[in-house]
Amino acid sequence: MKLKNMFILLFILGIADSFITYVFPVDFTFQSMSFVPHIAFMALLLVTYDRKWLDRVLIGGLYGLIYDFFFQSTFPLSFLLFPFFAWLCGFVYEKKEDIFWLSGTFLVSAILLDVLPYIFFRLCGGIQIHAWSWFGHLELATILFQCVTLFALYLGFDLVRSWQKRKSHQTIIHKKKSFRDRLMRK
Repeated sequence: MKLKNMFILLFILGIADSFITYVFPVDFTFQSMSFVPHIAFMALLLVTYDRKWLDRVLIGGLYGLIYDFFFQSTFPLSFLLFPFFAWLCGFVYEKKEDIFWLSGTFLVSAILLDVLPYIFFRLCGGIQIHAWSWFGHLELATILFQCVTLFALYLGFDLVRSWQKRKSHQTIIHKKKSFRDRLMRK
């Protein structure tokens, strides 16, 4: 995927994250279940895992910066975590090259994207809620949403890849046919 198209897609998915959060707000009183969508983060991992390590880190850092300023207002958090998780997913893919391990790394990265800030704020005293209550009211639904999101993104990216492959195949066939027609005219 071209870099410009990738950032347009990630920007649109960041807007979708914000819209879903607006429609289904997170309950910070932890009285009911809620979830945090990480659609753009999961898509970032899907479009960068097979690139070189420096590309993964730079794309993750740039998108983390964009995500912090436009969508979440948590400045250093996404800027630091997105490149690390993009690098981690690529590292696991280079070592295992298995879709099972890659999917597990995506899901663990999305879970850690919530768990690491919770641990930080719990240690600093910013959150007083017990870990089991936080997990039951917020993270459990988020994990289920991430599984559905990952499946939908796999399906969407596979459809786009097959469409691009078919389009390039048709272009090659058209070029061969036009070359053959030019030879027949001579």
